[in-house]
Amino acid sequence: MYATLVSHAGDGTEVDVPDDGRIEIYRVPDRGNEVVANVTTTDDAPVGLSARDPSVSRRPKPVELFQADGEVFVKDTGMSEPVVLEDVFESMTLTAGDRYAVHQDATLRMGYDTEIGIDVGRERDDVPIAWRIEAARREFERGTNEEALHAAEALVDQLRLRGRDEDVYADAHAAFEDVRDQLQSRVRLGHDDADVPDSIRDDGRRSLDRLRTIYTQ
Repeated sequence: MYATLVSHAGDGTEVDVPDDGRIEIYRVPDRGNEVVANVTTTDDAPVGLSARDPSVSRRPKPVELFQADGEVFVKDTGMSEPVVLEDVFESMTLTAGDRYAVHQDATLRMGYDTEIGIDVGRERDDVPIAWRIEAARREFERGTNEEALHAAEALVDQLRLRGRDEDVYADAHAAFEDVRDQLQSRVRLGHDDADVPDSIRDDGRRSLDRLRTIYTQ
């Protein structure tokens, strides 16, 4: 089993989940309320996740991520704010003290706005299509034209690798590439730091909903 934690903030810091230890996720007040990942099997300093969130609990009540019995688990040991585990099929609020198996790529949401991805059972270069779809959706909803374009290009690359010939896939791929092309035009015109226009955002939502349906049915 392979698992890695992926920060959704900053440069997307990645931390591997050890086979015989755990990752503790908590806030460090002395580091400007930075949210960090501490790997218990090393003596290294906790890794900053590029998120600063005063509502995430401090140690000793972290969220834990670990492997056991051939599976990956997440556990809320007592965060003051709710911790939500979400994948492409469902979203659940964790009960403190209980462990939850993570069977596919998922996102942890905690505090005010901290989001951390969990990539399960794959090498880093083989990110599942469902994860790419959700990553693109996040950038379309709240990112700039440039950020949405980067996510769209990553998704288009993954779609091309799959190379489905069936009409339902080809049409959905082409529709999303049209959205990608609209973003490219915005960036070329110098609007890279502007929010995604409503018209492109709406087209993106429809295309992503269609892709999500055909790839997760």
